[in-house]
Amino acid sequence: MICPSVAATWQRVVGKNGHARYAISMTDRARKLLEDAMTLSEDERLDLAEQLTSSLPADEEWLGELERRARRALADPQVARRGTW
Repeated sequence: MICPSVAATWQRVVGKNGHARYAISMTDRARKLLEDAMTLSEDERLDLAEQLTSSLPADEEWLGELERRARRALADPQVARRGTW
């Protein structure tokens, strides 16, 4: 179960151009943590992200999608450059 004090939710936001996008809405505690984390070096942020990610339960559908995208990018490096995953 996610602790309500650090839970984040996605909200649909319509920009000035009329295009919809999703923005994350987080608690003050989570926002402060993010602000502090952004002051870390790139290596420290990578380590932190890895630790946080590994603490979450695996989503088999998303892992399958990541695998598919990685295989496609490895098979055709232009895919990653074009962003046409």
